[in-house]
Amino acid sequence: MEQPDGRILKADAMGVTGCSRYGKGAFAIGVFDQRIALTMPIESGSAGVPIFAGSAQVNGWTVTMTLPSGASITSIWSANRSGSTGTVQFTNVAYNGAIAAGQSTEFGYQGSGTGAGMTPTCSAG
Repeated sequence: MEQPDGRILKADAMGVTGCSRYGKGAFAIGVFDQRIALTMPIESGSAGVPIFAGSAQVNGWTVTMTLPSGASITSIWSANRSGSTGTVQFTNVAYNGAIAAGQSTEFGYQGSGTGAGMTPTCSAG
C-alpha cells in the first residue's frame, strides 16, 4: 500500500486496531479487507486482547502499547512482554504464534494506575 509520502507498507505485515466502537470498526475492516494481516479489536474494560488473522496465515505477532504515565502492567497470560511501564511490547508464545487465515488467538493482561489515552499497534511476522 503506497502512502501519501511515497513510502510502501507491506500489506502482509499490516494490522489494524481500535478500542470500544473503534474496535468494532477495526474488526469490520480486518474481515472485509483481505490486505490486512492482523486485526486487534479491544472492547472497553476488557483485559483480553483478541488478534485475528486476515486472508493469510500469520507466523508470529507483536502488539506494542505506550502506557500513560502512572500506569503499569501487573500480570499477563498467553504472551511475552518487554516490560511493565512506558512502551511495552507483547509477543506471541510458542503455542499461539501461528494463526491460520481467518482464525484468531488472544492474550490478556491486568494493569494498575490511572491515565488516559493509549493507542496499541500490532504487526505480523
